[in-house]
Amino acid sequence: MNNLVILRILFSLGIFQALVALAILLSCRCMTGFPLGAKLMKNTSFRKFFKYHCYFWWPFWVSVAAHIALAAKLVGFPF
Repeated sequence: MNNLVILRILFSLGIFQALVALAILLSCRCMTGFPLGAKLMKNTSFRKFFKYHCYFWWPFWVSVAAHIALAAKLVGFPF
C-alpha cells in the first residue's frame, strides 16, 4: 500500500471518527440534563437514536485501532 492511499484512509477514518464521536456525544445519557437534550428527548426519532449509544462505541474503537495501525505503518513508532 503506498503512502497516498494510507493518507487517504487515515483522513477518511478521521472524518468517520469525528462523526461517530458526535453521535456518541449526542446519544450520551447526560445530554438529557441540558435544555437541548430535554427538547430532543421529546422527539420520537431521537429517542430511537438515543437507545443505540452503546453500539456507537464499537465502530469508534475499531476505527481508532485501524487509524493507529495505519499511522504507525506510515510514520513508524517514535520510541
